[in-house]
Amino acid sequence: MVSSAERLDKAFTIVDKIDIEMSESIEINANLIGLNIRTKRYEIESLDTDESFSGRVSDEAIPKIQNATINNRYKVNIKKVVETKGDCN
Repeated sequence: MVSSAERLDKAFTIVDKIDIEMSESIEINANLIGLNIRTKRYEIESLDTDESFSGRVSDEAIPKIQNATINNRYKVNIKKVVETKGDCN
């Protein structure tokens, strides 16, 4: 018999795989507006559309950006991830 904890673990694994497959990665030319290495947050503005993006910096990207200069132009890869929160009763 499979325990509830094992079923829940399997469900989370499936959801994690779906999230990875559904995420969208885009490359844009952008101006760095703000960066906080401690909180791992960033803000950029697209040079092509003037659209602003902000979010969390991935752990693997920290070494690459820790010396980035505000107001400089960069080619950036961002992953658009939609987070959903459900009620787990």
